[in-house]
Amino acid sequence: MSTESFTGNTGHWDQGLSHMSVRPDGTKVERIWQQNVPYDTWISEANPYLKTEFTTITNAAGSNSKTLIKDYTYDKNGNVTSVKEYDWVAFSSVPRDAYGFIIGTGIPAGLQPIRVTTNTYYNDTPDASDSTTDDPNVYTKPGGPA
Repeated sequence: MSTESFTGNTGHWDQGLSHMSVRPDGTKVERIWQQNVPYDTWISEANPYLKTEFTTITNAAGSNSKTLIKDYTYDKNGNVTSVKEYDWVAFSSVPRDAYGFIIGTGIPAGLQPIRVTTNTYYNDTPDASDSTTDDPNVYTKPGGPA
């Protein structure tokens, strides 16, 4: 049986987003979400995007064993600009709070990616995490490129 865990009716920007999936084989996928807030707007809770994904497999005893990490970067138009992929790490090395939730970026300190895929676009825009830079190529601008 598969299960999905998501943020319930909290009134926060991440309400309803899937934070964890558990597959029938015990594989667990956990997610960290971030916001893509347009520049100079009254909207403060907009455009969530998947920032980091953790895929954990179990050992023969059914305990969480190894975790694979992918960290994504997007531009203001929602385009993936890079994907950093990390090798399998011990499940216990992923930083968690007392309740078992991933804290911070979730990427263990000092861990280096084994692969980085970078995408560029003709009409580039600032990083999705940047809410202070104005840019005419952003989709929210009248006359911005299609």
